[in-house]
Amino acid sequence: MRHPGGPDTGPAARILRRGARSGRLMHIEQIAGRAGEGVPWPEWAPAEITAAFTGAGVGQPWAHQAAMAEHAHRGSNVIIATPAASGKSLGYLLPALTAVLSGRTVLYLAPTRALAADQVRAIQALGITGVCAAVVDGDTHAADRERARTHANYLLTTPDMLHHVLLPRHARWGEFFRAAWFSCSRRPLSASRATAPACSPGRRPGRSPTARRRAGRSRSGCGNRR
Repeated sequence: MRHPGGPDTGPAARILRRGARSGRLMHIEQIAGRAGEGVPWPEWAPAEITAAFTGAGVGQPWAHQAAMAEHAHRGSNVIIATPAASGKSLGYLLPALTAVLSGRTVLYLAPTRALAADQVRAIQALGITGVCAAVVDGDTHAADRERARTHANYLLTTPDMLHHVLLPRHARWGEFFRAAWFSCSRRPLSASRATAPACSPGRRPGRSPTARRRAGRSRSGCGNRR
C-alpha cells in the first residue's frame, strides 16, 4: 500500500500498520485491477424494475452488483465496498425495489440529508409504478411527514431521525415497520468511519407483510398504505 509519489505513508498504509500492531489485522491481500464483468439480470427481479434500469441506461448489472443483490434477496446481511461511482446503489436497489413491489416496505438510512435527497430523486426518476419513495428528516414539513407515514413504502431517513423521532413514535409508524423487509445503510459503521452500503433483511418469524398498495392516489402520487 504505497502512497502515490512517496513511501508507505498514505492513510490506508497507516491504518494497516495500526491493525498489525494491535494484532487485529489477520490478512492483507492485494487484488490486481481487472475489467468489469456484466451478467444477466437476476431471474427473480420483476420485469418492470429491470426495464426501468434499462431505460435509465443500465443494460445489465455488473457481477459485484448482482452478487450483492443475490445475497440480500436470499435474506442474508451483506456489505459491499467498492470505489466511488462503481454502481453500489444498484446492488441494493434491485432486491429492495423487488420487496416493495411484493407489498413490503424498505427503510434506507443515509448519513446526510443531501445523500437521502439524491437517493430519493434517483428512485423517483425510475418511475416504477407501485414504488412510493419519500424522505423524512429534520427539514421535512409536518404535512409531508404525515404523507410519508401513510403512503411511503420506501422511506429514506437519517440515523438521528430514526432514533429520536421514528422509533420513539413507533406506534404511529407501526404499519410501516411491520411490513419492513429491508433496511439499507449507506455507511453501516458510522458517518465518519465507513463508506460501504449494507442491507439487512428484516426478520419477523410468523408475521407476514401487511402493507399493500391500494389503487387510490394522493398529492404525492402514491397509493395510501392504510
